[in-house]
Amino acid sequence: MHMTSAQEAKIATQRICDTIAQEKYPHEPSDLGFLPASIGYAASFSENWEMVVEQADLALYDVKTDGRNQICSAEEPEESEFWDLSRKLDEGQPFIN
Repeated sequence: MHMTSAQEAKIATQRICDTIAQEKYPHEPSDLGFLPASIGYAASFSENWEMVVEQADLALYDVKTDGRNQICSAEEPEESEFWDLSRKLDEGQPFIN
């Protein structure tokens, strides 16, 4: 079975978050006493990395409101205008803003 880039990004991001949580890196300013991890991620069909980073940043803000030691993705491809725009840009289709 071949995974999509979104599935691969989720697996990699979850592994990073799990590793940070398991290692419990000391972090005195945290009320937990160790470094918590909240990670937002996005995968894209586009080479417009500024847009991808913006989507990951928005996902990070979402996960921070939900708690610590979690991951959150940008919206799934079939549910997001971002993904549709990303595909169109890769196909060279113009878009109207």
